[in-house]
Amino acid sequence: MTRLLTQIFAPAETNFYNSNTHPHRRSRNLRLLFLAPLVFTIIVLVVVFIALRYQHANDDVQYTVLGLESSAQDFYDESVHHEIYALRGIIEVIRRRKDLSTALAEQDRIALLSNSERLFKSLRHHFNITHFYFMDTDRVNLLRVHTPMRFGDIIERTTMLRAEETGEVASGVELGALGTFTLRVVAPWYDGQQELIGYVELGMEIDHILNRLKEYQNVQLVTVINKKYLDREKWMAGMRDLGRKQDWDHFDDLVISTASDVVMPALLLEFLEREGSLIDFDIREMKYKNREYRIFALPIKDADGRNAAQMIMSADVTQMESDTRDAVYTVGLTALALGGALLVFFNWLIGGMAQRLELDEKELRKLATHDGLTNLYNQRAFYTMLGDCLLRSCRYQRPISLLLLDIDYFKAVNDNYGHQAGDAVLRDLSKRLTRRLRTTDRICRYGGEEITVILPETDTQTAEKIAEDLRHLIECDPFFIGGEQYINVTVSIGVATSSQHAKEVEQLVAGADTALYQAKDNGRNRVCSFQN
Repeated sequence: MTRLLTQIFAPAETNFYNSNTHPHRRSRNLRLLFLAPLVFTIIVLVVVFIALRYQHANDDVQYTVLGLESSAQDFYDESVHHEIYALRGIIEVIRRRKDLSTALAEQDRIALLSNSERLFKSLRHHFNITHFYFMDTDRVNLLRVHTPMRFGDIIERTTMLRAEETGEVASGVELGALGTFTLRVVAPWYDGQQELIGYVELGMEIDHILNRLKEYQNVQLVTVINKKYLDREKWMAGMRDLGRKQDWDHFDDLVISTASDVVMPALLLEFLEREGSLIDFDIREMKYKNREYRIFALPIKDADGRNAAQMIMSADVTQMESDTRDAVYTVGLTALALGGALLVFFNWLIGGMAQRLELDEKELRKLATHDGLTNLYNQRAFYTMLGDCLLRSCRYQRPISLLLLDIDYFKAVNDNYGHQAGDAVLRDLSKRLTRRLRTTDRICRYGGEEITVILPETDTQTAEKIAEDLRHLIECDPFFIGGEQYINVTVSIGVATSSQHAKEVEQLVAGADTALYQAKDNGRNRVCSFQN
């Protein structure tokens, strides 16, 4: 059970934080993009510089907002894509649960609820999962783990129908009756004889994605729903149940999403009052309380591919507009002096932006690839590095070995000394491994108390010796857990080698995992190698 939950909490592989462009090269490109046209304009067209500079500055504002619009769309799409991968990974592990498989096949609601209720609480806490369903083969809902008293209805949602039709995992964002959007992943569930026994579904509200988007882009944001995709009576009944205002006719063809209790930004409320309907996807200008804003909308597509809603965002460009006017006035006195000042200003501005982007990117990359407790690589980074190493291993016909370490009786450490003691053991163990292993080796926290070590250019015999040295190192030196207390810890280690046991990532990991279980079955505190 612990092992399965560890795999559930492992994030799906994604390249969301990776960049193919070197930071210094991006900084240089930004400078070249902005400064070269400016220098050329000052030198060649001094006479008409005032008019051209004014137009150029307006284009800069437009280009910046367009970049913000594109970046916001990419951020939303990548976030949804990332969450889908995470949910698919969790479902894949859930379908391996024999207790749930048996309960679903027997349509035993009591067993399903008993075996999944605690799991749902963990998923909701760690992954913002708000919906957890089990359906039979006819799409009849057997259990909503999040609301167990509602069951027996036939699920007609697009993702459910698509999963039934294709026999494969289906996913998408779907609009609820109250104007809320839920990201859903539905998967068929087959037994050991590949007979369909039902379906499992996980879902999450997309509020956290929209909140991250708002914070990341530093914009005001509100979500509006196209009325034609809502049922008026159901919507109004839902508003009554929630004790909210039932103002269906306030706008021509939209209602404001009820997914969040965040106060409606006054700027965007005034904008919607002025428009009165859904807007096209052109950038709009708006003045509000002596500030300049650019308003733009991005679509939210549901599982049917419909533009069911819009994210309406506003960006404050007051400072950019002010800089434009000041530049025009100053250029009227001396074009050459202003040209030099603008060059210095833009160089500083772009350099600061590039520096902040580099720092943010570095921090995001570390958060995405490292474990917060041990500072080792996390499971996501492990699979990426192992895949790369295997490619090189196959190309150059060189072996690569994988060690899978598991702390023996680690639950007893947590039970007897507390979780802080367990964390201290994991941190100390990580430091010992880092000091002892080669700089070319890659140490990763696979999950819970399991640690993997990727050993490039290492055959089985050498890997076994390294594993035995590590086992002995850990066994012989007690671990400090605070309060002048030391405890002895041992590990079991499984070894697998690519050239002998696997050519694929999954095979190599499975081989090391099998060897680890063999080490535990043989008494723990030992090293075992996978044997074909």
